[in-house]
Amino acid sequence: MDAASADGYGHRGLKTWQRADEFAHELYRALKKQQGIPPWLVSQAGRAALSVPANIVEGYARGPVREYLHFLEIARGSLAEAEYYVEFRTAEGLLEAASTQRLSALASETTRLLNA
Repeated sequence: MDAASADGYGHRGLKTWQRADEFAHELYRALKKQQGIPPWLVSQAGRAALSVPANIVEGYARGPVREYLHFLEIARGSLAEAEYYVEFRTAEGLLEAASTQRLSALASETTRLLNA
């Protein structure tokens, strides 16, 4: 596996990473907009969301397929955690419906790609 490059090769060429990165950015933007969310909840959700693409990159960069698959498992767990924070915020009225729908769609697609 090659090192990442800006021209579509490396981890940036992986659809799984692309969707995970998009999910992390979308959640970050949604968190920035919201007022009244406890800082610990913002921090925890942000860490979980960033962990998904970060683990894909780390596993990809390590080389052996076995290690890559291990990091994909970690990414799946982080994605599940981040999805829960989205559900929690939605249930508490802390997230707009449009943001929830977009995040849910990205999370579902990322999960599908991670499991493929």
